[in-house]
Amino acid sequence: MPPKQNSSHDITGHHHHEIRQQMTLLLDKKMMPQVLLFYGRSGIGKKKLLRLVTQLAVCECSPRGCSPSSSSHNTMCQGCHLLQSEIHHDVCWPLILKQDEHYKKEHSELIHDHLSSYPSRSDYRIIMLPDVDRFYPRGINQLLKTLEEPPPHALILMSSSRIDALLPTLKSRAMKYLVRPLTKDQFTQVMKQKSRHQPTDKLMSELYRISSGSVGEALYILEHQNMFRDLTELIQSREPIWSLSKRVATFLEQHPLTTAKLLYGMELTLHRIYQKHLTGSAGQINKEIMATRRKLLSKYHRGIKDGHPSLNNHLLIQAWISLNYLSAE
Repeated sequence: MPPKQNSSHDITGHHHHEIRQQMTLLLDKKMMPQVLLFYGRSGIGKKKLLRLVTQLAVCECSPRGCSPSSSSHNTMCQGCHLLQSEIHHDVCWPLILKQDEHYKKEHSELIHDHLSSYPSRSDYRIIMLPDVDRFYPRGINQLLKTLEEPPPHALILMSSSRIDALLPTLKSRAMKYLVRPLTKDQFTQVMKQKSRHQPTDKLMSELYRISSGSVGEALYILEHQNMFRDLTELIQSREPIWSLSKRVATFLEQHPLTTAKLLYGMELTLHRIYQKHLTGSAGQINKEIMATRRKLLSKYHRGIKDGHPSLNNHLLIQAWISLNYLSAE
């Protein structure tokens, strides 16, 4: 019997042996679920999993899985070659969003149009939807209709770093895979492959602890060390509240961030402070303030999702820092 749509499974990001075996078996036996959702924290390889499952679905070899990463086109089938060149007609490509973009109603219409056609080379018409939680409300309704009754040849592959933000109806229509963070040894191996820098063993251990095994977060921290240092100093500042405005303005001038990237930096900084507290390398923290900060960040996340990308970064930082003074009153 095919797996239930509303079931959940565990896999490890970046190391894809498990999912390759499972998906190959399901594809070969014609038991592939039509809607899959890979979820877990950011930066652990979910987008690579979408690409891997797509490659297995369009692969024309037997057994499936000729390597599209090979430098020689002679070593791969035509389906994998077209996929690598991003010109495979059965795969919808325009849905790979930039950092601060969101899915709109037009994207849902594009999904519907793509799935309405029949496959030309493979057995499926495939949609990849990374960060499916980044749908504007008006676009999600059309997507739900598609997920409710997808065409028999449709294969919809989704990922999310914020599964709690997804509608229950969307989650219930997918077979879910929880993507676990890497072990320390796996993390170190992937970081050495991906990082332009060569972190020391001590820094690698620190990055693993802070990022909780997320390669994407670790790389972001490594590339923006100065920003995180300045943001941490700013957040933990105890200078008079009326003098913060100038310091915040200086920070934003030195680090011109979009609201989404600023929120990401704040979340990682908050996580870093909390991790230090848990390991005993920092003093006591006010849990009420930590909770309030998380609520404030969630509020801004919802604002971006609802179509307000020009939220005031200056006021956001000041509101976040001002929470320091609640514990002093």
